[in-house]
Amino acid sequence: MENTSPSQNLVSKYAVPGAAIALIAVAIIMVYSSKKTTPETSSSTATPAASMAPAMTSPTTTESEAVSSGSYKDGVYEADGTYLTPGGEQRITIAVTLKDNVVTDSTFTSHAEGPASVRFQGEFGDNYKPMVVGKNVNELQLTKVSGSSLTPQGFMNALEKIKAEAQS
Repeated sequence: MENTSPSQNLVSKYAVPGAAIALIAVAIIMVYSSKKTTPETSSSTATPAASMAPAMTSPTTTESEAVSSGSYKDGVYEADGTYLTPGGEQRITIAVTLKDNVVTDSTFTSHAEGPASVRFQGEFGDNYKPMVVGKNVNELQLTKVSGSSLTPQGFMNALEKIKAEAQS
């Protein structure tokens, strides 16, 4: 028989139930905090289809870009754009049709290398047009399209080349 002191008996008697109660309390706090919503995150009108729609951000301009109001010759222009990813430099090709400084059409060609780049360039290519077509070329500033935050850098790189070529 083992010799234990009264204080050791108390510890062994209450340690396991105490730990279980602590774990339950932590679980309740985690469940409660995960169900808590703020006005920014809750949506009573969202449908499952809407929540699965591709994430898109609208073109934005900074003050210096808004001041830039170059005039461009109408026509179809094409350029390559590059950008860096963790997998290395990637390349895309875009073509835009300009009419009175407005993009009236655009095409996108992927030159992705690696599975992640193939996926992100594909998502970009499938979803960028609404953010570009019908917009003034001076106001275009893509930052994120359908989860792709690097491919838009390549698009903007190519667009700068196009603007330089189309300058009147």
